[in-house]
Amino acid sequence: MNIQTEYVTKQPVVMRILSQSMAENRLGHAYIFEGPRGIGKRDVALWLTKAQFCLQATSDQAVCDACMNCRRIAERNHPDVHFVAPEGASIKTHQIKELKQTFVKRGMESDKKIIIIDEAEKMTAKSANSLLKFIEEPDADVLILFLTTAVQRLLPTIQSRCQLLKFQPLATSVLVKELEANGVSEARGRVVAHLTQSVTEAVAMATDEWFAEARKHVVQLYGYLRMADPMAFIFIQTDWMSHFKEKQQVQTGLDLLLALYEDKLHVQLMSEQPLICMQQAKMIQQDALQGKVTNTTNEITHILTAKKRLEANVGAQLTMEELVLTFIAQSDQGGN
Repeated sequence: MNIQTEYVTKQPVVMRILSQSMAENRLGHAYIFEGPRGIGKRDVALWLTKAQFCLQATSDQAVCDACMNCRRIAERNHPDVHFVAPEGASIKTHQIKELKQTFVKRGMESDKKIIIIDEAEKMTAKSANSLLKFIEEPDADVLILFLTTAVQRLLPTIQSRCQLLKFQPLATSVLVKELEANGVSEARGRVVAHLTQSVTEAVAMATDEWFAEARKHVVQLYGYLRMADPMAFIFIQTDWMSHFKEKQQVQTGLDLLLALYEDKLHVQLMSEQPLICMQQAKMIQQDALQGKVTNTTNEITHILTAKKRLEANVGAQLTMEELVLTFIAQSDQGGN
């Protein structure tokens, strides 16, 4: 499968819009690529950039991925292609000032200039404002690509002057197949595909010892919760917190726990969607038959609330202890 066909398979709507715009010679001067991290925004941005400079493009393939220009863009050393990414936690004003110098000069090897701003939501207000003039008065030979996971964090004035292209989450089946091609089993692949859209991250996660142990902890906690066993509270103190030491690790643990309850809900609703946690299928199906849909939706809500509390910087141990107590209280009030 060539690179263009691969991207069309993963992001058909985005690729159709861009391909048609290029074929009709009406490519916009600025685009916002929005979607989850690891979903392919950067790959498509590079493909679009290569398509503007490719020396061996055909009517069927806009990018050869082999000519000198394609290789230099891939290696990030083409003089008319400029990349901006956060320095630390943000994109600084001095980075935009340096970038603006490229706007007032002609392209070194052609009339075209392309700027790719990665994690654009991390531009400071000052740096974003300093970029506005050049978006408001675009040069016909300049193309700006903003890549972001959160378009609402970009200035409204930037949003209004760009074409927004939303990248859709990859179909789980597509991601799982890619993971299987990288040596990850289907059962493990379905779990990590629930947590990330990035194949690279998913492969690393699937082979990580900490993650394997984390899954065991989550299944054990689920075992206590399904029985409304007060030992769950002790388990949080003695085992859970010693493994999930960082806030992001606790979030991962909650995401894994959420997957079990989402599977339970799908079984109760007789959904044809494959289970995320295939290895716990028997236990999930048993719990689904014995429980009520309303209770399962409440359990999912409790987990989502815990995730929000963590984001609001509530202590991890307090958040987990309260979650466990909420589950046990719900069971005491009438149901599983």
